[in-house]
Amino acid sequence: MFNRPAILALFVVLISAVIFSFFRGHRLRKIMPPSPPGLPVLGNILQLPRLNPWIQFTDWRYQYGPIYSLNVAGQAVIVLNSFDTVTDLLDRRSSIYSDRPRSIMAGEILGGGIILAFMGYGERWRRLRRIAFGGFTVRASVDYQPMQERESARLVAHLLRDPMQYDDHFKRNAASTVLTALYDRPLVDSTIDQVARDINEVAKSLSNAGAVGAYLVDIFPAMLYLPEWLARWKREGRQLHEKYSAMLEGFLLDVQNRLVGCVQPVPLFDCSIKISFFSRLEI
Repeated sequence: MFNRPAILALFVVLISAVIFSFFRGHRLRKIMPPSPPGLPVLGNILQLPRLNPWIQFTDWRYQYGPIYSLNVAGQAVIVLNSFDTVTDLLDRRSSIYSDRPRSIMAGEILGGGIILAFMGYGERWRRLRRIAFGGFTVRASVDYQPMQERESARLVAHLLRDPMQYDDHFKRNAASTVLTALYDRPLVDSTIDQVARDINEVAKSLSNAGAVGAYLVDIFPAMLYLPEWLARWKREGRQLHEKYSAMLEGFLLDVQNRLVGCVQPVPLFDCSIKISFFSRLEI
């Protein structure tokens, strides 16, 4: 038999949430940039495609300009849709707009809270950025040039040998370039196809999960506390996180083992760094 007081309390909570969302959305429309018309309460959430959302964003740009807003079930989303506006706000005024909105599915579940692109501004973000910054300086880029030339030569050879599979060749090239820069792990052996698929699967999963409106938990954070047997997306996200973590930790362990004894030096790592490099990754 149903517990009537509990059902009534749940109903009151839902109605209150709907009313709050409605009035909040109405207030936001007065202070936000222009926005496409949406539904009551839900706003524009049903207009956001899960695949290739940038196509819809581009269409809206021609109607509402380079800066417009979306109402995602009561949450305000500002869309910057031109190079000039992005540079002006996120680069020249980075001290104001340095933070990011919370990304539960992509940043916390899939990424484990340590992916810079999905992290909010704070001490952990600053520590990770300091670690990563050393690999993105102009001076560091010189060290990557020989590797990039080798990967480009492999790409051209693959395109000449089998031009119809150009999409796979470009994906392999991107995966191999990143793996070589980070782990000295070029994709030249028998594992090339599987590793390239795994790397591109990671990128695709994060890209899809990070899209606005892709997962309701990013709109209604309370859903994070649902048990996994009731939240399939949560269970699948945890499983993918464990799969991706095992793969990347395997790459890292391989580099670490080579650095400890310097038996097989890693070109993009100085052997004098040895294990101290990895101690900086303890965050």
